[in-house]
Parts: sequence; C-alpha cells; structure tokens
Amino acid sequence: MRTACFVAAVILIALLAGACVDDAKPATASTGTDAAAPAQIVGRDRCTDCHEAEHAAWSGSHHDLAMAEATEDTVLGDFNDTSFTDAAGITTRFHRDGTRFLVTTQDGAGQEREFVVSHTFGWTPLQQYLIPFEKGRVQCLPIAWDSRPSEQGGQRWFHVYGDEAIPPGDLLHWTGPLQNWNHMCADCHSTELRKNYDAASGSFTTTWTDIDVSCEACHGPGSGHITWLEKGQNPRDTTFGFERLISGAARLDWRFVDGQPTAVPGPEPRNNDRQINTCAPCHSRRTQLFDQTHGSAFADVHQVDELLPPTWHVDGQILDEDYVYHSFVQSKMYHAGVTCTDCHDQHSLKVRATDNSLCARCHQADHYDQIEHHQHPESSTGAACIACHMPHQTYMQVDDRRDHRFGIPRPDLSVALGVPNACTQCHDEQDDTWAAAQAKTWWGEPDTDDRFALAMHAGETGQRDALTRLRVVLGDAKLPAIQRAAALYVLLQLDPQPPLALLQAASTDPNPDLRMALADAVRNAPSVDPVPLVAPLLRDEHTAIRALAARALAGRNLNPQDAAAFAAARAELNRSYQRNADRAESQTDHALVLHAEGNLAESEQALRLAITLGPNRPTPRANLADLLRQRGDNAGCRAVLEQGIADLPGAGELHHALGLALIRDKDLPAALPALERAATLRPDIDRFTFVYAVALESVGRRADAVATLEALLERNPSNEQARAALRSWR
Repeated sequence: MRTACFVAAVILIALLAGACVDDAKPATASTGTDAAAPAQIVGRDRCTDCHEAEHAAWSGSHHDLAMAEATEDTVLGDFNDTSFTDAAGITTRFHRDGTRFLVTTQDGAGQEREFVVSHTFGWTPLQQYLIPFEKGRVQCLPIAWDSRPSEQGGQRWFHVYGDEAIPPGDLLHWTGPLQNWNHMCADCHSTELRKNYDAASGSFTTTWTDIDVSCEACHGPGSGHITWLEKGQNPRDTTFGFERLISGAARLDWRFVDGQPTAVPGPEPRNNDRQINTCAPCHSRRTQLFDQTHGSAFADVHQVDELLPPTWHVDGQILDEDYVYHSFVQSKMYHAGVTCTDCHDQHSLKVRATDNSLCARCHQADHYDQIEHHQHPESSTGAACIACHMPHQTYMQVDDRRDHRFGIPRPDLSVALGVPNACTQCHDEQDDTWAAAQAKTWWGEPDTDDRFALAMHAGETGQRDALTRLRVVLGDAKLPAIQRAAALYVLLQLDPQPPLALLQAASTDPNPDLRMALADAVRNAPSVDPVPLVAPLLRDEHTAIRALAARALAGRNLNPQDAAAFAAARAELNRSYQRNADRAESQTDHALVLHAEGNLAESEQALRLAITLGPNRPTPRANLADLLRQRGDNAGCRAVLEQGIADLPGAGELHHALGLALIRDKDLPAALPALERAATLRPDIDRFTFVYAVALESVGRRADAVATLEALLERNPSNEQARAALRSWR
C-alpha cells in the first residue's frame, strides 16, 4: 500500500521521534531562566537532574529510540556485506568501512552509487536508515531492517512497499520528495525541529535541540519551570512555570456509579483536549502549515486530512497509514473524556496492562469480560477486548497498528458496504455473511449509529439518496465533528445547491474541525459564494483556519473590515507557503492563490518551480498549461501538455487538458484519442468521461456517446448532468 509518510513504525499511540543529519545541525539548547524572557528550551539533561524516575521510564521507549547517530550501539541491521534485491530488480548492498555504515544502491538517475548512513530511524518492529545529500537534504531509505526476533520472521532486510516495484523516477523512489526526511518525517522525530528551507538556494539547514522526542517536545520549553523552582515554587502558578500543563486532565479519577458497568469521570469537568493538542500533531494524518509552537492548539499549526476514502474506509475505519487522531476522536471514549494517558504510560509509552485488565479499569469485568459478552472461550485470542474492538492494520509490511475508534464489530456493514470487520479478520476461513448471521444470533440487531457509514458509502458510490444522507450527517451535532467534516467535503463535491443553513452552522461550529473543513472545501464549490460563510473565519482564534479562509477568499471583493482581516490572514497564509516552499504541492497551491488575485506572472513562476520540485506530479503541469491558455499562448499550452504526457504517460489529467486544447484549436479528430485516454485512465473523474461522451456525440458517434454515458451512470447513478444528456440523445 502506498502512503505519503515513511517513518519507522510505532506502537499504538506512541509514534516515533527524530532529529537531524550531517549538513543538518543541532540547535543550541538554552539554559536561560529569565522569567521575563520568552520560554526557552533547556535540553533533556536539565530535566533528568530532578526527574530521574520519569527519565528511566522514557529511556528505551519509542520516543527515546526514534532516531540516533549511526553507531555500533544503535544500528540493528546487518551491514556485514549483505544484500537485498527488491521487486524492481534493484540490488542494494549493506557494508562497512571502519566505523561507517555504507549502502550501495541506485540513485534517482538509476546510477549505482555508494552512500553513507548518517542516522538510524526507529527501533522496532523495524529500523530505517537516513542518508544525507547535498544542500542539507536527507532521504529515508525504504529498505528497512526487520528488528523482530527471527522466530517472528524478523532479522532480515525487506522493502517497506513489499512486492511493489519502485524504480528510479517513480513518485515513491527513495530519492524523491515523498521520502524526504526534512519535510516528511523530521518534525515528529525531533525536539524543537525547524526545517529551515531556503528557497533561494534550494537548501535546508534543519535544526533540533534533542535528537529524539524528549521532555520538552511534549512539555514545552523548560526555562520557566526552572525559574519557578529557583524562585520558591509560587503555588499560584498552577502550570509550575510551563507555558501550559498537559497532565492535569489525566489525573482525574474514573469511578463506577449507580451500578453502571462503564465508569464515568470524577466530579470535576474533564477536558481532554489539552492532552490531545499535545499528541495530535504527530499522531494524525495532517499537513503542517507552520512551525510547531508550544502552547498552540492543533488547529493553529496543522490542517487535518479529511476522513475520506481511499485513506479511510467509508465507516471511518483505518485503511491507509492513518495514525490515531482521526480514529480516536470518533470514539465514544474520547467524547467521554478519555485521554491517551488513561491507557498509555506517558513516559514509557507502554500500555498500562497487556490483557483485559486494562479495559476493566473502566469497563467492569463481571459484565464485559464474560463469555456471554464476547462469545469466545475464556483467555482465548477472541476473548481479548482489543481483538473485537481494536482490529489492526499492518503497515510497512511488519507493523501492526490498532484502530482507536473502539468500535463494535459490524459484519452486517461489511456485507452492505464492503468495509472490514474484526470477525472475519480472525476467522479468515469464513465470509462476512457468516459473521453477520453469527453476530445477529449472539447480540441481536446492531444498535450502533451507522448513518455516517451509509452516507459516505452513498456519496462514494453515487446513490440517489446520497445528498439527503450527507445533509443529515452534517447537521447532526451529536456525531463526531471529524465525521461531519468528511460529510461536508463530499456534500460540497456532489450537491449543486448545498443548504446554506448547514454551511452557516459549520462556519460557527465550536469544533475547529468543522470550521477548518468549511474554509478548505468551499474553495472547490463553484455554486457557493464563500464570502459570507468564510469572511468571519478570517478572525478565527486558530491560525491555520485564518490562513485557509484567506486562501478561499483570494481575489474576492470584501468590505473594508473584512479586507483588513484578509490582509492579516493572507500574510499568515504566505508564511505557510514560505515554510513549505520546498514542496511542489505548496507551490501549486500558492500559484492558484496568486492566479485568483490576478498575479499571473508570479503564478506562472510558482507553477514552473512546482514542476521542478515535483516532476512526477501532473497537477502543476495542467495548471501551467491552463494559465498559458488564458494568456493567449496556445502553442505554449500544448507544448507543456505534450511534454507532460511524454514524462507522465499515465496522467489522465494531462490527456484531458490536451484534448481540450486540441478542441480549442478546432482539431476534434486529434482531440478524441486524448479525451478517450483521459477517461480510461481516470474513470473516477466523471467530468473526463462526460466530456469524452460529448465529443463523441459532436462527431456523429451518438451510439458510442450513449454507451459511454450509460457506463458513467452505472458507476455513479447520481450524476444528473450525464442523465440529462442521455435523455436528450436517445
């Protein structure tokens, strides 16, 4: 399975940590304790003087071992002149030169070269290796060491993409942007990581304070805490001198009341967002817009990925390398106030128990840990709470990670929607129909809410009732905000007239996930005027939401008050583009904003830079071609597309754009093969198929046009544009 993040694996909620390499330099840890000055990082050594027990628990954890200099003590892989041949037929050799660990393999041009390993990345169940390149760029080798015991299949070299052939030039080749440590991995593998990309020179000077995820990665700078200690421990300072306190919520007790089998939190209000904001930045699928600052909320720095296929199943189960945040915030446990550290030790990261006693802390064993409940023999694998409520996915070939939705198995949804279920994950000799019948016999009709799953499936498959279902999900404040945000994305893609009241409610929802989703998704909803909905978000409390609001409103007419707020938010958006100037996707996005503002010259410049940074990405090429068309340069437009197709023959977007360019040049016979190729390569994009059908009809091939639209409607019955055209042609 392809995924955009290639970090060494972790256990459950304990993701890894990291640092810097070769040309990348460690930042100097400050020891200043001036209370009037901004809080400063003091370094782990200052913390361990007083917190020996916490340091002992942390030592050897995934956070501790996330990254290290490559030495005899840290390298687990066999570098004694061993080799591995991957699915593309490329042989990589691992060998030594004194204290240096060397890798001989193909570079991005397909030439065999010798590389020096600078750092290890991760520890168990696999360890990867980092290789420095020129200008401070560091790449993560996808051939990893399986560090599990040999009896579990470990102690071997393997490719994290398994049998998928990834030759030089492939989007996922190890020398490319998607395997770049500075952007893809470093921030969650280091303390106080700063990417520090200089666009003018195209170089990185990435820095960190501790090479791993150390104390201040979670607790924040410690200088204020030291000042608090040195000045007599003022009891009125309930944060002990830190910018924020992340552990207070976790100390509230859970208790059983009124004979209820599930515990409730203590009498004080339980706010778990404080801790979630600490863990989420590295335990989520997200885009980092700004450098992480301690004390900031998750939505100040990051834009969360939408909870959509193909990254998640339509019912919200994990599919791609999703980490934990999206799953956990869907759970009843999160909404009851459960925090990460209710189950995981905050320093060792280990679960507080490895059997059902962990769950029995809040779910009474005499009610749940019984055959009548789980329907499996006592002490069997199937009797484990996590077997049913936390099914796992295997990532990077060897790393099993569990779904943190804590959902109830729904094999009936597997039958109806094609989603997985925990029953047949274990009973792989049976099918979903068997599991659904067995579940109904044991537990009766399911009483869990399946509206989200049904709505997302309806939207994904183009069912006629999709809009109604999606509107219901979006409007139900009792459903998890991350699910309602996903429904909003799909609704704005499908609904030609989305209900304004629902969109207005999303723009003022107390959960930032909804407001962020609206600011992002409305940009691609041509039938919706974004100004009244998004202009208030220019003043949102969260930086990332303000930046996304500015992006959505670029080039729009605003009143003087909103224009002033836009200017400030636009500056923040520009700061995010500057931080991510090394990324083709960021340059492309910036180009679209510049284009909306009428700055075509700078937009073209950004698109050409995006093509240089991401030569395997079709989107900037298609956008550049369209920009040249708008400027009247039809020859330049076609040249960009023809070169793009030569470089990326499988990019349906480029074939489609070339077909349109040929139509504008009144060369319909030449356009038809390009449009057909686009529709064949990207059947998931209805517009490509529809345009091809219209072109067929315009040259007198109505029967072929009708057959093309019939195939489209079979895939997506809700496409009213295709249905109307079909009626007029029959």
